[in-house]
Amino acid sequence: MRSARFVLTELVVDGASLPLRGGSLVVARTDPGTGEAGPLDWEVVAATRLVRKLPKAPVRVEVSTREGRSMGGPALVVRSDGAAHVLRGGGDLDGFTSDELGPPTPHEPRPGGPDDGPRPPG
Repeated sequence: MRSARFVLTELVVDGASLPLRGGSLVVARTDPGTGEAGPLDWEVVAATRLVRKLPKAPVRVEVSTREGRSMGGPALVVRSDGAAHVLRGGGDLDGFTSDELGPPTPHEPRPGGPDDGPRPPG
């Protein structure tokens, strides 16, 4: 699995800006071991200054990062208590490409793993 983490400076959900106390965007890719890149998974975890409970529903998320990047895409509100929010990406992440995580990981058998051959009885 390859991943990247970004510190957020801005969070916008369905066009409404939510002032941040802190937050991060994590983007990950699990490669299937075929030499092909697997799909991207992404998630936003944020604590906001404005108390606004988000309903568990599909939303559009836009973020800005400390590095000055803008990224966004469709997401699902997983949890929101009004000040802490977890939003799970539900598709592509605009402004980020899988290439940024490096080349796919080739399949390599692990010692003692399922590709290590038969095991002795007992």
